[in-house]
Amino acid sequence: MKTIEQLSKCFGHVIILVRPIIPGRNDQYKNLERIVDVAKNTSGRLITGAIHDEFKRKNVNENVKERLVELCVKNGVRYFHKSSCAAAEITNSRCWMHDLDRPVNLDVVKRLGYEFTLVDGRVCLRYATVGDLNFIRMITKSYILTENFLTGYNLLSISNEDYKYEVSSSWYSWSTNTFCEINCDYCIIHSIEYLDNECEIGVNPSQIELNSQKAADMFRDYSLKMKKGKFVSQSIDKQLGYNDVRKTQLCTAYAYS
Repeated sequence: MKTIEQLSKCFGHVIILVRPIIPGRNDQYKNLERIVDVAKNTSGRLITGAIHDEFKRKNVNENVKERLVELCVKNGVRYFHKSSCAAAEITNSRCWMHDLDRPVNLDVVKRLGYEFTLVDGRVCLRYATVGDLNFIRMITKSYILTENFLTGYNLLSISNEDYKYEVSSSWYSWSTNTFCEINCDYCIIHSIEYLDNECEIGVNPSQIELNSQKAADMFRDYSLKMKKGKFVSQSIDKQLGYNDVRKTQLCTAYAYS
């Protein structure tokens, strides 16, 4: 908690993302109370969290989540369920996860080499990872579908052995993943092959020319090596989207306007 307070003094807005919430380890009321208290005395904001299951979906006991929300309301802390919502509220901008409309920038999607059609006014990619759905959603500002899921990972299909691009539901990652010796048993990294060892994620766009069609062909071979990127969907629709394979969250970006 002292670390968060010190970071807040150095950088100003430091928002606590309560993750992972592990049943029986850190989900006790007193612990949640301490977290909310620090949020109250720093940014006044908090992002509710959970822990990933084997299908990369974030889950948390509803009673625990309700207690966390109640503590936020009681202490006047603004709470969000997605980091994109918190960023939108702070910057007074649209939420790039939830505030979606008809697609724009389709020329950019074409230039990147993605194969797609329009289905009822929505972009439907011929092939996609969950990362592709996130990436093209950010570009088009619309909800994206796919005919064929390549993997449940956030890795883009324009990735290969040399360059790995990752886009989560809220962020484009451009970072270095370093080896960790702590080896926590709950860590999500252990269930993601391309992150389980030291690697770089993303690259300076000026340093590489993206050829998505060629890269996607390479990725289909590369993805076969990855056994843990599975996903599950209960939908019977021919085209699937992000909400079919991930747990959806209510947008609270504009709740405090």
